[in-house]
Amino acid sequence: MIINKKFNDTTYQIIEEMKNGRLHCPSFGSVDDGDTVTDYMDQERERGITITSAAVTFDWNKHRINLLDTPGHIDFTVEVERCLRVLDGTVTVLDAAAGVEAQTLTVWRQAERYNIPSIIYLNKMDKPNADFQQCLQSIEDKLHVKTMPIYVPISCDRNSLKQIDVVGKNLLTWDLTESPDGRKFDIKKISEADQTLWEEMMKWRTAIVETIADFDSKLEDHVLSNTPVADIPAIDLVQGLRQATIDRHVVPVMGGSSLRNMGIQPLIDSICLYLPNPGDRNFEFTKFYGKDLCALVFKIVHHKERGTLTFLRIYNGEIKGKTNIYNVNQNVSEKVTRLLQVYADSFQEIPFSGPGNIVCVTGLKSVRTGDTITSSQPAARRARKNMLKVQAEELGSASQQAIQSSNLCDEDDIDEDDISDSILAGIQIPPPVFFCSIESPSMSSQRKMELALECLQREDPSLHVEFKEETSQTILSGMGELHMEVIKNRIIKEYKVDVDLGPLQVAYREAISRKEVVHNENLDTWIGNQHHTVNLTMAINHNPAAEKFTHVKIANKEKNPSLQNIKWKHVRAIENGVKAALSSGPILGYPVINVEVSLLNFDIGRGTSLPMIGACASQCVRHALEQADPRLQEPVMKLEISTEEEWLSSILKDLAMRRCELDAVHYRDGVRLVEASVPLVELRGYSSDLRQITSGTASFVMELSQFRNMSDEDEQKVIETATGFAS
Repeated sequence: MIINKKFNDTTYQIIEEMKNGRLHCPSFGSVDDGDTVTDYMDQERERGITITSAAVTFDWNKHRINLLDTPGHIDFTVEVERCLRVLDGTVTVLDAAAGVEAQTLTVWRQAERYNIPSIIYLNKMDKPNADFQQCLQSIEDKLHVKTMPIYVPISCDRNSLKQIDVVGKNLLTWDLTESPDGRKFDIKKISEADQTLWEEMMKWRTAIVETIADFDSKLEDHVLSNTPVADIPAIDLVQGLRQATIDRHVVPVMGGSSLRNMGIQPLIDSICLYLPNPGDRNFEFTKFYGKDLCALVFKIVHHKERGTLTFLRIYNGEIKGKTNIYNVNQNVSEKVTRLLQVYADSFQEIPFSGPGNIVCVTGLKSVRTGDTITSSQPAARRARKNMLKVQAEELGSASQQAIQSSNLCDEDDIDEDDISDSILAGIQIPPPVFFCSIESPSMSSQRKMELALECLQREDPSLHVEFKEETSQTILSGMGELHMEVIKNRIIKEYKVDVDLGPLQVAYREAISRKEVVHNENLDTWIGNQHHTVNLTMAINHNPAAEKFTHVKIANKEKNPSLQNIKWKHVRAIENGVKAALSSGPILGYPVINVEVSLLNFDIGRGTSLPMIGACASQCVRHALEQADPRLQEPVMKLEISTEEEWLSSILKDLAMRRCELDAVHYRDGVRLVEASVPLVELRGYSSDLRQITSGTASFVMELSQFRNMSDEDEQKVIETATGFAS
């Protein structure tokens, strides 16, 4: 994943500067050897996978590139989510022998949500069954994008790579017998004398011109004036392809072999040429800040020596070391003790940094992932004032009068933090699908375990920690078996607490069956000398599109006079009560999803407190849920298995016993690809089972597909297992 900074008017001739090797790096690491720069955690090197995102900043041909390396495993999808939130462009790395896999679809949808342009890099072109053309077809069929091959491999093995530079009309050759580390490669101009190469290059170049001409006036002029495709200047192609990539009309595609450092230099060149720099990205919120600092916290790490490290993406203004900053979300000012440039797990102190950069700061103790950072509290107030002014101008004078006359939007009634929070959107955290209990080895180490969980929870927003008073247990919720195993190992190795995890259990959801339920709730109580009275009527509706509750809908005020004078603070109190009710459903206490809540009637007595309003709303929704025929829903995973033909029947037989819905079975290059939907509860320990069935030859990937209603029989089994009693 890449952020590109300081794009200059660099022409295509920069690749000529690369001929003698430009990949300046202290040392080349290898996943196989366990010494990669960005996979620096012990568990990453032991397992050979990326677990946590890592940042590296480096310079390349008068460009500064901030690179974020993210995991590919579904259990660590939150690392991808938080990095995508702060990126300007991405490099999506695919296996050239597998094409688009299940997890690729998840990551691609995440990038689409933020409208981030991308380059696709087909790695492992040296594998015997790598197929560039088939990968292009897979990308277009599954990702629904228009591919633009800009470097086309024509041959690749363990010691050499030859690929056509379509835009520059060159043949690039890596020969590891001459340059074992891949730093140097040969560039040869393709001429018409070499008929086979020329025809292949012209085929791809023509496809680029015909496609980009629809989006670029200069290329359109070349086409209309019948300029030969071979004579169109490379710089015109670069500029047209760059803008089409930034606008997400096309996706440049190239290949290589990262293990052998073949094809890496053109990839980094393409990042500089085709992906946007911060100035190309239009972030509307930056104009609210003027010259003040605006930054987003996207990652927190607890370092043994440096303490809490806070990673920031700077959108506006400048940040310096040893200065005060203001955390808008936490409403607190803190001092930045040191400002650091990041190189994975190495840091270099710098005096200041500006827009577009990824930096790390120390000294912030109250910060959380997703917080907005600015220069000072007055700067936050100025941003808020500017935002309201712009919104008022967009609404028009008539709407302004309506806002000013509405009690619901009275400025005096709105909390300052509520407005400020909306300036920078936070990070979407996926729901946990597994949970288990965690216990310390002794009472004396209980506090150390709690501190470890507190630190890990700040680092990893997808890790949920809850203490159940009725059972006196601490419950961990996470994204999968590997996620929970990694958390346990980190507590043992990094925090020196020998914890035990209970059996993994599936995190179900609850949903209502009835379309609509209306319920009236009345609260009438005395607390001390204060009389609290609340009477409200609410409706809950089943809505499959409403995955997560966001707000209470207010009924038509003309038909409901009691709602005409409702205050914004009352609405917030009601919403807090609704959230509390939906967090624990009536069947087994799992979160309730796919529910819309509407407020139909609302009356309160003088002096009634906000907590009493929230309590009444919570009781109202709880009683409505009980009347709405609630059902359990289970997480269903989209599973993709790659196997040899001889094991196919055994795998299908095993899947049939796991309540599987078979979606498709494909054949590609001697490998069978099985696509299926399987309940998560049936996939516990599946990695070991699949290795046993196929003698370790098959592999699989999976992602969360949906939460689906369970059958009466399966639901009853879950209830009996959880409670010990039949309902």
